[in-house]
Amino acid sequence: AHGAVVAEGGRTVGVLGGGHDRLFPKAHERLAEAIVKGGGAIVSELAPETNPSRGTFPRRNRLVSGLSDATVVVEADVEVAH
Repeated sequence: AHGAVVAEGGRTVGVLGGGHDRLFPKAHERLAEAIVKGGGAIVSELAPETNPSRGTFPRRNRLVSGLSDATVVVEADVEVAH
């Protein structure tokens, strides 16, 4: 989605699940640079050297939902009641 926005000349905000020095996945470095160059932003509430981990992504998702007008779930696990 971020790539499509950048390709159309729009602005977007990427929220990291780790620190700015630990971009994950590493393959998104060029996309992150293009977002900033296009007037968007890459943000994180974590210290730059914080590695992304299983526990940091729920924190990131909290920020994403706070920045959003709406949330669309594209893929999710099916929850099974026990």
